[in-house]
Amino acid sequence: MSYQLVYDIADSGNPATGALLLGLAGAVVLLVPLLARRQPGGWLGTRLSLAIWLGLGGLLMLAAFSTYQADDANHRMLTESSHNLNARVASGPVRDFRYERSRESFCVDGQCFSYSEADPADGFHATAEMGGPIKPGLPVRVTYVGEVIVRLEVAQ
Repeated sequence: MSYQLVYDIADSGNPATGALLLGLAGAVVLLVPLLARRQPGGWLGTRLSLAIWLGLGGLLMLAAFSTYQADDANHRMLTESSHNLNARVASGPVRDFRYERSRESFCVDGQCFSYSEADPADGFHATAEMGGPIKPGLPVRVTYVGEVIVRLEVAQ
């Protein structure tokens, strides 16, 4: 049986880029009081508000940095694991397919998977409602690390 690749974590974008947007928001928050200082008499000109803005911007930058580090490390680990002995493969027809409240689940060869479009984590998570390929009885080959689908192939 020949399979067509529909998802490979190595080809997917790194979810850590969302953390970079958080960092950009922090940088903007840091710039607000500096730009507002040029306008005398505004509430942003007080020392207390300046401290609050700088503290908020700093917290956003710190949160972005730590989130980026964790997400990037997880993505690299899953990508590397998908190509070595840490990955396992299950193949066969899709069984026990369920879709409930934007969460999809199915089993293949005794291994069950569950995911949602809203999952921020790495791995395959395209539900059938959002155009994903999984259907009851469809022959698939799933490469996974832990509970994360790192590669998905469907029969042609």
